[in-house]
Amino acid sequence: MQKTFNRLFLIFAAFLFSSFVYLIVGFTLLRSHFKPVFAASNLVQILFWIFVVFAVSDVAIVLKIRQGILGESPPSVEEADAFQRRIVSRSLVIYALAEIPSILGLIYFMFSGNLLYFLILWMISLITFLMIRPSQEFLDRMDRNLPPS
Repeated sequence: MQKTFNRLFLIFAAFLFSSFVYLIVGFTLLRSHFKPVFAASNLVQILFWIFVVFAVSDVAIVLKIRQGILGESPPSVEEADAFQRRIVSRSLVIYALAEIPSILGLIYFMFSGNLLYFLILWMISLITFLMIRPSQEFLDRMDRNLPPS
């Protein structure tokens, strides 16, 4: 199970790093002669709130999937490898979903040029990553679900 945990942590770190790359892209655009797509308008405010609703919904979905991973019934000896692959694939999905708010933030920044709202959406993504990160507790729970070899 330690090998699976190491794989999960590597995938987690890659997705978390890509979220920081979006932040770097935003700051780079801010320092360049970047012109937002839309001028300040009510449309930009409405778009922000739509993105916030999507981001919060995304966080709820991520937490629900994560809870499903932890709540799976213990597999038999024959299913142990499939169980570990299922953990990795579902974790990959939740890490990708956790990245969505930062992508929405970058898109919003390109539309509006508003760095503060981009940072709010990016922070939602970062908080989600911190809530779902692989931990020793997660590894211990998965070990308890696996039958002895």
